[in-house]
Amino acid sequence: MTLDKVTDGYAYNTAYPKTEKMVSTEKNGAENSYNKSAFESVGPTAPESVKNAWMQAAEETGVNGCGIKSNGMLSHISQMLVMQMQRRMNGVQNYNDILGNTVESALLAAKQALYALEHPLDSSQPKSEEVKQHIEKEKEFYGSFIDKLEQLNKTESAQENSQKASWYTPEEIMQILHGKSEEMYEKIKNLYDSMADKIKTEDINMYSKQYYNRHNVILLVEDEGYASNIKQKLNKHNLLLFVSDFISVSTGSNGIGYTVNTEDLDKYYG
Repeated sequence: MTLDKVTDGYAYNTAYPKTEKMVSTEKNGAENSYNKSAFESVGPTAPESVKNAWMQAAEETGVNGCGIKSNGMLSHISQMLVMQMQRRMNGVQNYNDILGNTVESALLAAKQALYALEHPLDSSQPKSEEVKQHIEKEKEFYGSFIDKLEQLNKTESAQENSQKASWYTPEEIMQILHGKSEEMYEKIKNLYDSMADKIKTEDINMYSKQYYNRHNVILLVEDEGYASNIKQKLNKHNLLLFVSDFISVSTGSNGIGYTVNTEDLDKYYG
């Protein structure tokens, strides 16, 4: 604590010297601010999960993908900046939006940037040692960013798969909604009928990779026309999927048991 002279005497100056921890906190805050600004300059429409991956990669590597230093200056011309310039020259309207609005689009952009750095068009162009070091750090950032985006991509895919629900028959829906709103039942039944009609009218193969989820075929097991249609689409690539739809698994004190629903299977091959 020090004494500062003022007009009418002396007053205490309570501004203590900054500790090392305080200086470090302020430095980290400034770096986070510039890392965030760097992200917003190339990912204005990217989801929060992509932003988090970017910030984590920046924290781990000490740099960001735009070459913006903690003092706000550019360390070098980053690949993201080059990509923006290329898009602008090609007349892309939102040329700054490199990362796009999905995890997949951000992952693709990051991989393109890393590839361009690892395979420069003109490797003979002279660069200072300082710039070379910055480029190596930029590569390190993209590697970390890509790892996090790939993990995000796997997580989102797993969540999407887990959210896919098996089809319920109208009777099963009625049991679920027993004693509840009749209006709710009608809405769900109409949705059910609409999906079934769409599958038939658009000739959707429910055993294709795009649409398959176990037991979906039960939605139309009573429809003889569609049953005949499914038989024509079965082949060596999806036959096991078809068979598994008619097998139920149970566990008990005697171990794991399997039961084949021959009644429904006979509707196809009876």
